[in-house]
Amino acid sequence: MYWKGDLNLRKIFSAMMFIFILSMNICFAADESMPSSMDKTSAVSKARRVLVMASTERIAYDIYIISPEEISNAEYARGDYRAYISPTTKTSADLQDIPIFFNTDDNGINRTDGVISVQSFNSNESGIYVVKGIRGLPDLLVSTQSSGDGIFKARVFLITDGKLRLVRFLPTYAETEMRDSKLINSETIAYLDDGTLGFPWFLRSPKESGAVKSVYMLDEKNFILIPAYVNEIPNE
Repeated sequence: MYWKGDLNLRKIFSAMMFIFILSMNICFAADESMPSSMDKTSAVSKARRVLVMASTERIAYDIYIISPEEISNAEYARGDYRAYISPTTKTSADLQDIPIFFNTDDNGINRTDGVISVQSFNSNESGIYVVKGIRGLPDLLVSTQSSGDGIFKARVFLITDGKLRLVRFLPTYAETEMRDSKLINSETIAYLDDGTLGFPWFLRSPKESGAVKSVYMLDEKNFILIPAYVNEIPNE
C-alpha cells in the first residue's frame, strides 16, 4: 500500500528524470552539430567564411567560421559563429570555444550571435577579415559588428600555441568603436609601417569631429593592445 504522498514524490521524480534525459539529448545534439574536431572537407562545406592567417609562431592556419544554426539571405548571414582552426598541413580542424562576436543589446543582455556580409569580404562591413602581419608580427583575425549609425565595434584575435585567443584593449579592456570604412577613405584596421596597429574611426563631440586613427601597440605574449597615440586622417 502506498501513501498519496509517495505517489506524488514518484511523479515528481519521474518528471525530473524526463527533464534530465531531454536536456542530455539537447546537449548531445549540440555536440553533434559542433564537434570538437572536423575534417576539412566538412569544414569547408559548413563554413560561412574560410580564411588563412599566420600564428605568433608564423605557422599558417586555415580558419573556418561556422555556426550550428544560420539564417541568411542574399546580403547577410546571422549566427552564433565559432572558429575551427588547423595548420594548413593537417587534414582536420579543431573547434575554438570562444565567440567570434560579442554584443550587448538594448536590454543589457550579452549576445554572441553576429552578422556577416555575404557580398563584402575586405571591409569593416564584411563582419570578419584578417589583418596581415608585418615585421614578424602575427596576422590578426578581426570581427566587426554595427552598433548603429554607421559605427562598428571590433574584436581582435590571434593564434598562439595552436589556440585562438582574444586580444584585449588597455586600459579599459573596452571594445574599439570605429566608423564604416567607406566613410573614412575606405580604411580598415591595419598594421602601420612602425609595427603599431591603427583603428580608423569617426570622432564626434560638441567641440570637434572628424576621422581619426587610434594607434595601439600589440603585446602578443599577454594578448593586449596598449594605446599609443591618435592621428587625424587627412581628407582626400
